[in-house]
Amino acid sequence: MTATIALRMDTLSATEFQKDWPKLLKIILPITQVMHGHFNKHHVPQNDKLSAREKDVLSWLAMGLRPEEIADQLNIGYRSVDKYIVSAKNRLGAKSRDHAVARALSLGLLDI
Repeated sequence: MTATIALRMDTLSATEFQKDWPKLLKIILPITQVMHGHFNKHHVPQNDKLSAREKDVLSWLAMGLRPEEIADQLNIGYRSVDKYIVSAKNRLGAKSRDHAVARALSLGLLDI
C-alpha cells in the first residue's frame, strides 16, 4: 500500500489544523505505530543487557554524579568506573556516557 501526504505546516493556520486534525489523526497514528514497531525491532542494540555494576554506574551518572564520586559511592577505583562506562557504551552502541545513560533509560534498563 502506498500513500502520499502533502502537508505544509508553514502555511497551515491553527484553525485549519484543528479542523483537519481528525482526518490527519487517522493517517498519522497508524504510521507512527508502524514506525515505532520498526524502530524497536531493528534499532535496539542486540546486546542490550548490562551487568549489575554497569547499571549501578550508569544510574549514578543519571543522578548527576561524576565518575570520581561514583567510585567513592561504590568503593571501587576511578579507573574501574571508567571501564564500566566504556563497557556499557559498547554494549548499548552509545557515542558518549550521556548517550549510554539515555539509551539505558529509554530501554528500561535502569531503575532510578
